[in-house]
Amino acid sequence: MPFLRPVAIFIGLSQIVLAALYFAVPAGFVAWQGLTPPAADAGYPLAMLAARFLVYGLGMFQIARDPAGNLFWARGMVAIQLIDLAAGATYLAIGAITPATALLPMGNAALFAAALHLALVRAQPTGALQGRTL
Repeated sequence: MPFLRPVAIFIGLSQIVLAALYFAVPAGFVAWQGLTPPAADAGYPLAMLAARFLVYGLGMFQIARDPAGNLFWARGMVAIQLIDLAAGATYLAIGAITPATALLPMGNAALFAAALHLALVRAQPTGALQGRTL
């Protein structure tokens, strides 16, 4: 599981940075991404989103410490990234966001999902993968 550790740490750091930005400067961070600045009351759900980024980011460090004991949570992050990618593709397809706006978050989601999935496949004994999907 040596490949899983650095992948988990990198993803964990990215999630903590996102949490910090959504906590500290939610409207500014949203605007910096090229999105419409949110109304003041949107700070509340953005803070709730930041809390989830923070907890899952810290959880990625736990995954790095004990990959075998946290495979469920690692697979959960793959699912989160795939959902993020699908959401981005949907908003891009309907024209709500531009390709320039979507490039970084969708690129990250694809990269994180692929790297973590590959790390999980490498972490499993060959026989354990039969009949299972990540």
